[in-house]
Amino acid sequence: MAADPAFIVADEALAALDVSIQAQMVNLLQDLKEELGLTYLFIAHDLAMVRYLADRTAVLYLGRIAEIADSEELAQRPLHPYTLALLSAAPIPDPVAEAKREHIVLPGDVPDPAKPPSGCRFHTRCSFATTLCQEKEPELRDLGASGPHLVACHHAEKVSPARGKQVIQPLAAIKKTRRESRRVRTGSSQDRAHRNSRLSQLPVQRYPSQHRQTVRRGLRRRNRQASRPRAGAPVLPLQRFATSGARSNWCLP
Repeated sequence: MAADPAFIVADEALAALDVSIQAQMVNLLQDLKEELGLTYLFIAHDLAMVRYLADRTAVLYLGRIAEIADSEELAQRPLHPYTLALLSAAPIPDPVAEAKREHIVLPGDVPDPAKPPSGCRFHTRCSFATTLCQEKEPELRDLGASGPHLVACHHAEKVSPARGKQVIQPLAAIKKTRRESRRVRTGSSQDRAHRNSRLSQLPVQRYPSQHRQTVRRGLRRRNRQASRPRAGAPVLPLQRFATSGARSNWCLP
């Protein structure tokens, strides 16, 4: 930052960092962006961080842009199968929603970038691929509803927006699942009122501190008994091995 730059290329700036360190770095990048008016080219594999930092996101596959749009638009409405697979790999911090959502596993391996496949470079791993994808390379088309949303796919219309929302970030589903699980645990309002009335009739423990003191006293007594020599065990005499003034040091033979 000593050179006062206006444009910064951050290539895997958060790779191999601890989660807490990543959070500090993200906050630092955001503060510098707002204070100094910087522009970032943020390159990363973590789409959650990309969505948080970037205003626009471009998804590349084998050196070609597969899709480019606003970060929020891309996350909520992916139109390329590769983008859909990448977003499905991003974990959601909710075990219930994570278990219910769809995970897309791409078949095969990544082709050699030096010798990319003919036509669409993603057709060897795409579930929507046809003969057209093998013969003709797709061009970027604008399929945005409220803004520019470019996608290079012959069958982008087949990628359902509803499927994309289910795979990526089902926030509404998470909230609904939490409400349903809470309702199952607590029951209806009548059940809660009945349970509270039953609990109010139970006897209350009056002296919990005395109970804790009794437990501690029993543990101390057990420790003292365990430290005493058992019956029949030989008792070794102590021998004085050194004298320093009026004090003597004793040890076992």
